[in-house]
Amino acid sequence: MKIVNLWSLVVVFNITVFVTLLGQAQIPNSKPVEGLQDNTPSTTVLRGGRIVVSAEQIIENGDVIIQDNLIRKVGENQRIPAGAKIIELDGRTVYAGFIDAYSPSNVDRTPAFNGAPYWNDTITPQLSVADVYQSDSGVNSQFRSQGITARVVAPSNGIIRGTGSLVATGTGENDTAILKADVFQHFRLTVPQGRGRDQYPNSPMGAVAIARQSMMDAAWYAKAWEAHQSNPGNKRPERNDALAAMAPLLNASQTAVFITSDEQYFLRADRFAKQFGLEALIVGSGYEYQRLNHVVATQRSIILPVDFPQAPNVGSIESARAASLESMMHWDLAPENPGRLARAGVKIALTSYGLKDKNDFLKNVRRSMQRGLTEQAALASLTTVPAELVGMGHILGKVEKNYLANLVVVSGNLFEESSKIDEVWVAGERFEFSPTPLLSLNGSWSLEGDLEGTQLTLELNGDGPGLDGSIHIHSEQEKT
Repeated sequence: MKIVNLWSLVVVFNITVFVTLLGQAQIPNSKPVEGLQDNTPSTTVLRGGRIVVSAEQIIENGDVIIQDNLIRKVGENQRIPAGAKIIELDGRTVYAGFIDAYSPSNVDRTPAFNGAPYWNDTITPQLSVADVYQSDSGVNSQFRSQGITARVVAPSNGIIRGTGSLVATGTGENDTAILKADVFQHFRLTVPQGRGRDQYPNSPMGAVAIARQSMMDAAWYAKAWEAHQSNPGNKRPERNDALAAMAPLLNASQTAVFITSDEQYFLRADRFAKQFGLEALIVGSGYEYQRLNHVVATQRSIILPVDFPQAPNVGSIESARAASLESMMHWDLAPENPGRLARAGVKIALTSYGLKDKNDFLKNVRRSMQRGLTEQAALASLTTVPAELVGMGHILGKVEKNYLANLVVVSGNLFEESSKIDEVWVAGERFEFSPTPLLSLNGSWSLEGDLEGTQLTLELNGDGPGLDGSIHIHSEQEKT
């Protein structure tokens, strides 16, 4: 029979919180500090685990030393700094945090129409997600559950939509959550959803035409301003924020990302990029295997969704007849798409884009591995490849010294069905999915008090908040 001393528990809890708060160093920033500036480093050691440094390098039994938001040391038998908090991995596996290179969001487009916008509201390259991004704890939690520690939040409306931002999926505000402000210029060469027939453009052909026109206008705009600046006597050109925002595209200092809906749109986007000499990536559709040789010939890197189709309904004769051979073949072959592209030498970065339920992401990655995607290619497509595509390969995508402490800790091999993510680290911030309870309440507990000859026993079973229990009543009469 167990009795807990509640006063002692409160004291221990308060001391723990106090020490934890003292150990959290402030991130350097420009805000004025009330009182003394705290520069005390917070050091944590993940000890005794299998460290997957990258897809090409594994340390079978090593340690990871984290100081504040960075990885400071990785390797076997590392010297433990004085005062460091030690977390025993007990053989669990540590991976670099995953990166989703395309995560569209319905951001506020109002700022794009201030100042001097383009004459058509589908062309908003001057829109920057960094100016309007608002962190959503619920959304970030969904991404963390799949091991995603950073994602490119992209505008989701328009034809030339604007620049995205690489953001962390932790709890930080915009001053720390935005890892890179302007990432990619996003294109979708078709009519935006909900656009009326009386609005231009109102067809895919019109969408491509206006995109081409705006690119040519941007080239003219740059030359007109260059001529004016070299000879102020020339007539001063108009000011146009949209055309000015496309200058980095034309000089190849910014990458264009084209969102596609099938393999034909993929090839159309490639032709468009070649026409204007653009550095380009393609957000795939899952249909690339149908024109594999042509897709490979473009030599484009692909941000590849894993939103595989549901099985066709063949539960009745009528529904079976309605299911086309094409839909049944695509249902069967779509999970092979990542593996076929990877084997053909295409650089792919897997994305959760298109999934109605983000919890299906890792499940579908594993499914693609069952259909030919190798473990090494799968890991690279979640870590090093997207890190390189977003220009952050020097600080994201690996478990290495001076990389951001974005980590995924797994019981077993991440790509096995039986494995589960135990915890995720985002910029040195720990998120446990099944934390060890501060106090185990399992067992029998005697409830004491003025019970007039009656004894109560509480039986508890389970861990964490999900306890099962029952109360047993024993009277003195029952004992005799």
